[in-house]
Amino acid sequence: MLDEKSLRRPDFMEGIALRLADGGFWTVPMPPQGLSTSKPLTAARGRTLESFGPRYLALLNAVRDAEDDTEVLRFELALAICLLRQNYQLDPSTLASLLSFTHKDDLTRMQRSMSEVASAHLRAVPPPEEQPHRASEGRVFQSSRARVFST
Repeated sequence: MLDEKSLRRPDFMEGIALRLADGGFWTVPMPPQGLSTSKPLTAARGRTLESFGPRYLALLNAVRDAEDDTEVLRFELALAICLLRQNYQLDPSTLASLLSFTHKDDLTRMQRSMSEVASAHLRAVPPPEEQPHRASEGRVFQSSRARVFST
């Protein structure tokens, strides 16, 4: 099992614990709280929405705009990876080992947990059209063959 605490970033944020494939609990940041279009968007411990980065907003919008269940699962996984990287210094091979489940039941539980995390973040962050000063930021332009992230 990996040492979760030794991989924490200095700006680690408490949040939602997920049991990953190594059997340990890893924490993704809580969604920003108390959002409105007229106030700065902040998360726990004063962290701004902008500190989550443009990829975070793009992935939230990708989940919102997903065309089918497969796309929803793919974007929820990408969002979970984005959030894990907010809290931990994870290289691609470590991420792969944390997300490589050998039992279908464990994978199903993790997918359900990722869906709950995505839902919590979606509820907390208004869509771009409800954020006038951000209406063109963090969008994912989708086609059936490619996805292009824009900022």
